[in-house]
Amino acid sequence: MRDAWRYFKYLVLRAVLLVLRPIPFRTRLAIGASLIRLLGPLSKRKSQIMRTNLDWAFPEKSETEKAAIAREVWASIGRFNVELYAPADLRRQLARTEVSGPGLAAMRDAYHAGRGALMLTGHFGQWEVMRMHVGDLGIPCGGMYKEHSNPYYSRFFANALRVYGTPIVPTGRSGTRELLRALRQGHPMAMLLDQPTSDAVPLPFFGRPARTAIGPAEIALKLDIPMIPVFAVRKPEGQGYKAVLEAPLTRGTPEEMMTEFNARLEAQVRAYPGQWLWVYDRWK
Repeated sequence: MRDAWRYFKYLVLRAVLLVLRPIPFRTRLAIGASLIRLLGPLSKRKSQIMRTNLDWAFPEKSETEKAAIAREVWASIGRFNVELYAPADLRRQLARTEVSGPGLAAMRDAYHAGRGALMLTGHFGQWEVMRMHVGDLGIPCGGMYKEHSNPYYSRFFANALRVYGTPIVPTGRSGTRELLRALRQGHPMAMLLDQPTSDAVPLPFFGRPARTAIGPAEIALKLDIPMIPVFAVRKPEGQGYKAVLEAPLTRGTPEEMMTEFNARLEAQVRAYPGQWLWVYDRWK
């Protein structure tokens, strides 16, 4: 019965995406935002994690302000899911996207020298648009993803990610081997580093120790490749993104490098708190 229920939920998602496909992109974004803004709070556990995280991160904000951020977070999740499964529409947004920062030159230099690079971000803004952008510039960028508990959705999700660049590898031991192979072959790879993992250690994030993966920094040091933080802020529906490829992280110990990444991510989240997924328990 559990497998049947998972398959049913997968079919519902496919049906919703099929129904929405003929609708103009901006309207689809608005529908996705409204739908998840309505349904997201029904998850009591995630809602509680979000409110606890916001209380810790922004003790100076009023309850009204934090409630508004929470509503925007749910809307951002809805928009992202519409965008992810509409790569042609997303590509058209690149013409309206502002891209800046020294990280692009660093990634291009590494790629043309036959060295890999790690493009680092979090569940912030439109995190897949950066892989599409550098791919369009002739630098194909793969990525690592976390498999979903629903195997039907997980396969569907992974196939969607491949449209933005390959290889796409799962987290875990086998995926790490594939990641290393790709980097050694000079292939840039993207990673979302705002969730705790088995190698996580407590490092500062919003003034509190947060479980932070240091494995990627160990890999970068071992292979002598740059770690480039990238962030794409979503503008109002259908108006593109404001994207930045920041300077590579300063070479140091893995803990120092990941502390610097946490600080870079925190700066973006403080500026646009409604565009980060506060539903992860980083501070547990």
